[in-house]
Amino acid sequence: MTPAIYPAIIVDGKQRELSPGAQIFNADNTIEMPNSLRGSNIVVNFTENNQSQVHRIWMLSPQEASKPLPVQNR
Repeated sequence: MTPAIYPAIIVDGKQRELSPGAQIFNADNTIEMPNSLRGSNIVVNFTENNQSQVHRIWMLSPQEASKPLPVQNR
């Protein structure tokens, strides 16, 4: 993920929109405000809402990023 002009973020090279009330959790599991994000190519996991907006983001530590993603049931 790379921050962009709010409410946008870049995920895998594509611009995505944050949902109203989106939450971003840093590696310490505390909430980050979208306008305070710095850097690029931040490794994250995220969920979407019903409108395909990014709703929750978890910034991963190097240890978390090295683990495979769990299988999602839909």
